[in-house]
Amino acid sequence: MTLADNQAHLLHALLRNGVDFVVVGGVAAQLRGWSGATTDLDIAVSSEDSNTARSIASRGVCPIGGRGSRRGG
Repeated sequence: MTLADNQAHLLHALLRNGVDFVVVGGVAAQLRGWSGATTDLDIAVSSEDSNTARSIASRGVCPIGGRGSRRGG
């Protein structure tokens, strides 16, 4: 399994900023042994106020957009 550059960048930014999150969806299934194909990265982020602030700070340095966005892919 290989992540796209922007996906890896997002994960590194979340980790650097101490964001509490989990990887879900197809990538999580691949990490558990599923051999199907997926191209997106789904994450779930804790909604605690302090975590939300760290999450927003992390997105500010990532060249991607959210669901339905056309920024960065």
